[in-house]
Amino acid sequence: YFTVRSQPTNPPISNEQEITDNIVAIDEASTSNANPQIKARRIGFANEKISGSVYSKGARLDDIKLNEFHIEQDADSPKVKLLKKSDGEMPYFIQFGWLSNNKNIILPTGKTVWQAKQQDDIIVLNWRNQQNIKFEIQFKYVDDYLFQVKQIIHNDSNLAFDIRPYGLINREYIKDHQSYIILHEGPLAKIDDKLVEYSFDDVKDERNKLPPQPRLCRY
Repeated sequence: YFTVRSQPTNPPISNEQEITDNIVAIDEASTSNANPQIKARRIGFANEKISGSVYSKGARLDDIKLNEFHIEQDADSPKVKLLKKSDGEMPYFIQFGWLSNNKNIILPTGKTVWQAKQQDDIIVLNWRNQQNIKFEIQFKYVDDYLFQVKQIIHNDSNLAFDIRPYGLINREYIKDHQSYIILHEGPLAKIDDKLVEYSFDDVKDERNKLPPQPRLCRY
């Protein structure tokens, strides 16, 4: 379960400490728009109930393991994994970001490499674009498998724009060649009293289109 909060411009977090103990650097070229020198990293977390990591490339939570549960009754069997790393095969991850109707605003994407910092028990990712707009995401484990995720914007530019935060769950798969005798395979919904059905191929084709417009926040 996740709670997502969007906050207006706030003062920068003070006394931020670069994570060194539990970060594993990934040997790959950075794709950050603003600072190509930053390398993608994993920021680890662990407690009695869960352990895993946040991937700084794309600001993705893609590695959660349930420490108290095993895939089999044998205590030596592997622990249950909820997600799959986005830099591996068949990624399964949770990603947070922003969308805007203003195409001139430079937004972080799934390829953006964020700076990773730590304040107490909070994992802090931040990225500043060329327009001097700073985006920040905070991950905090609260209790009982609950994460609190805060999305903050520091607008240090002279620009005014509409923007909204989003959170998504993305699961990629390799389609096999088996065929099933079923009426429908894929997501469905009832919208305006009409049945809407999408195949998985439809979802993949439409993945880059914006969802319906909710209320926007102006900065």
